[in-house]
Amino acid sequence: MKLRKLIAVAAVATFTLSSAASALTVKMKGPAAGSYEYLGVHADGVATYRSVGAGAFALKDRTPAPNNVFGNFVAFCLDLAADAPSGRNNYYSVTSIPFTNLNLIASGAIHRIQSLFDAVYTAGLATDDTKTSAAFQVALWNAVYDNDNSVNSGSFVAWGNSGVLNLANQYLAAASAYVGDKKWNLSYLENENYYRRQNLVTASPVPIPAAGLMLLGALGGLTLLRRRRRVAA
Repeated sequence: MKLRKLIAVAAVATFTLSSAASALTVKMKGPAAGSYEYLGVHADGVATYRSVGAGAFALKDRTPAPNNVFGNFVAFCLDLAADAPSGRNNYYSVTSIPFTNLNLIASGAIHRIQSLFDAVYTAGLATDDTKTSAAFQVALWNAVYDNDNSVNSGSFVAWGNSGVLNLANQYLAAASAYVGDKKWNLSYLENENYYRRQNLVTASPVPIPAAGLMLLGALGGLTLLRRRRRVAA
């Protein structure tokens, strides 16, 4: 099945990535949204597939305790032409400096990937609906292999599923216009042991600063006090 070549989507784990690489054993479990959306894809000099399934892929951290900090999580694939066999253990390094085979830093893709997550990503986008999950994956491929805001033209193109493609273009447009704060910490999982295995990216929310937590707590206290006064009245 071609979409063993696709790994998808978003992090449900909340963890902090250190700058140093760490070893990780991952089991591929299946589509996080229940199934995939199918379409054709092409990246110049990389691969062309007439029908691949795109969408969230669920994973399990099988690293021996106490280092299995990811738990059950989901991640997007970055390599269009790499393999990710379901039901098997795969071995990764967790790194903030990706990847030896994709050259994401020099091409500006790191910035495009971060903007895409910050502009539109939510945890439910990956797992609750096959269309949103697939559209985010397609938009992510475009961010890796192209520098435009359209999956319909350029060095990366996709075709055949208009609903997914239109939504992917909306995501890319939002990412291109995004100027807000960083909302997601991205962790890159670089394959260690096997030729042509997937490299992945997964995300966790940026923690709220302590001052922000204190403000939220104060607002919550004021709301509770008002409710009590209403009851007393």
